[in-house]
Amino acid sequence: MPGKTGKEEKIARFGFLLLAPAVFLLDLCVKNQIVRRYAEGRGTPVWEGVFHLTRVDNTGAAFGILKGRTAFLVGFTALAALALAVFFVRHLGLWGGSERPKAYGLRRAGWALLAGGALGNLYDRLARGYIVDYLDFRVWPVFNLSDAAICVGAGLAILSYVLCRHASDPV
Repeated sequence: MPGKTGKEEKIARFGFLLLAPAVFLLDLCVKNQIVRRYAEGRGTPVWEGVFHLTRVDNTGAAFGILKGRTAFLVGFTALAALALAVFFVRHLGLWGGSERPKAYGLRRAGWALLAGGALGNLYDRLARGYIVDYLDFRVWPVFNLSDAAICVGAGLAILSYVLCRHASDPV
């Protein structure tokens, strides 16, 4: 199978740069609608007993751990987002570079989803002082699109390392 042309490779590289802002903006729009429509703890069933939109104002981290530690969580998230940005630029071939394994696209997508999710939750902490969670499957703690992007992104990044761990790959 022939390799990508220069133009196709450039589109592939920079296409992932759009993924992080897309996650951030979509999550922000949904959170704003949830805040406008529902009081904290209130919501509406989408599929009764299975999936509801429920507003939960989360001052903690995942599953409510570290509740009320907003300053610590803002600092941690800001540092994590900065580290992701540096890693993304330095190690994921954004500015050219050698041929990458096919699974490298998974790695780029994973890190972009992680960055978009981290920025979505960081924005909430800075602007509101808490994170707006709204996806309620009734058998799992309520979460949001940014949380889902972080989990899926981490999974894709790990999968890419499992699929193509070569000595020449950047860590």
